[in-house]
Amino acid sequence: MLTTNAVLQQNRYRILQTLENSGSSLPVYKAFDENQKREVILKEVPAKFEESSSVKLEKLLDLKHEAFQKVLEIFEEAGKRYLVIENIDGDTLSQLIERNKRPFPLSDVANWANELLDALIYLHSHIPPLIHQNIKPQNLRLTVDGKIKLDISEIGRTPQAKVGATITNQNLHFIPFEIIFDQLDSASQKVLLNDYDEKSVEILKSPPDTKSDIYSLGATLYYLLTARPPVDPLERSIEILEGKPDPLVSPTQYNPKVPLEIAEAIIKALEIKRENRFDSAAIMRQFLKTAFVRIKEKQKADSSTVETNLEDILEIEAEPVPVVDLVRKLQEAEAKRLEAEKRAAEAEKKLQESFSTRTQNLGLENSTLFAEEELPSSGMNKMKLAIAGAAVFVFLIVGVAVFALLNSGAPDVDKQAQTQVKTTSDSQVAPESQQTTQTQTTSTQQNQSEGKDQTQTTSVTRSERQTQERRSSAVAQQPETKPQPKREDQTQQQQQKPKKVTVDDLINDN
Repeated sequence: MLTTNAVLQQNRYRILQTLENSGSSLPVYKAFDENQKREVILKEVPAKFEESSSVKLEKLLDLKHEAFQKVLEIFEEAGKRYLVIENIDGDTLSQLIERNKRPFPLSDVANWANELLDALIYLHSHIPPLIHQNIKPQNLRLTVDGKIKLDISEIGRTPQAKVGATITNQNLHFIPFEIIFDQLDSASQKVLLNDYDEKSVEILKSPPDTKSDIYSLGATLYYLLTARPPVDPLERSIEILEGKPDPLVSPTQYNPKVPLEIAEAIIKALEIKRENRFDSAAIMRQFLKTAFVRIKEKQKADSSTVETNLEDILEIEAEPVPVVDLVRKLQEAEAKRLEAEKRAAEAEKKLQESFSTRTQNLGLENSTLFAEEELPSSGMNKMKLAIAGAAVFVFLIVGVAVFALLNSGAPDVDKQAQTQVKTTSDSQVAPESQQTTQTQTTSTQQNQSEGKDQTQTTSVTRSERQTQERRSSAVAQQPETKPQPKREDQTQQQQQKPKKVTVDDLINDN
């Protein structure tokens, strides 16, 4: 136990007082936060706290709702863990009833029920659902502006039902039967199960669920409207097992101002068997709204004054809705919603697994991607080199072809030049031409004596000789377009080169 003026977290938190009637079995202190300059609540958490709770302490920091008493921080010092909780300037609902000795007005309870049911819808919508298990008047605190705040510091922690203790232990009145049954000895459990069929036994032995919170909230509303705790479910079960009627009476018997429709909703939430309670907080909330609509219409029909301002309660709709049809439709809608949430959870799980797998293979995929992107670049370079090489090769072939074509045309040019020179020489009767002709004739005769094949080639028809002579004369008669010196240069070049003996020369000589 911490003493007054003790400091924690390097003098940040200074203990102001110990809260004896906090409604918690854990040590609770009011302290002052030197950093934020505000009062806070410090709750000491035992080492094995999380073992008895279905919710991790760190999860409490993420829970945000207008009806929650916020958990601000979690720290550890001297081997102990502490929760730093928002301080609410106000008493608990249990303290207020004990002080005033009377129930709260219906309008206030209706608004608080609306806020608490909305908070339960928020908790139960988590995957998996968060079950509070500790909804009771001792954990509900009223603010100065009339708002309700629910303590969530012990959310998910199974309450200890002190079976066999005196009736002053009010915790037993707000605990559902499935939690009490789990803490009974085997002999007592066997006796109580005589009133249950096989399916009900299976449901009874299941862990606490959303319907467990609905029971605790129903018991709390019963207490706020009657200033009396409801008969605990264990005593009720024993009375029913002995063949007696259920000792739980309607709230209307203790407080006639409670309408029958509201009393009916509370009794349904307090069913011993959880399968007979509301299926969800959303359905119970809508049921209460519908009940207030019916109350308003009934009061208008009776032309009586309304003691409470029902128009401000739970934002009542203008049109009434049949209760039986509404409950059935709401149950169907709730079933569809739960199924959709299940499918969404499965899809989210698959997406997370897929994302994890892709994240692990991210490096490999990137390297493969880059390799694939480089392939087109290298292939393009190879293609360009191949095209350039082919172009060079084609140019080479074209060049060789042109060169060969030019060379093949050279003999014809030489032949024409020889013919022109020969014609000019004949017309001028140049001695040089005669000597050249004699030399060619002597060379031809020597060649004829050397082989029969060359002799046979001299047998050319007369028509061919005449044709050749006409061509030579035609060439001789054409006007000279080129300068004479150039032609003489060509003649001198031809004379300097050893002249080839042609067939025409042989014919002319003969």
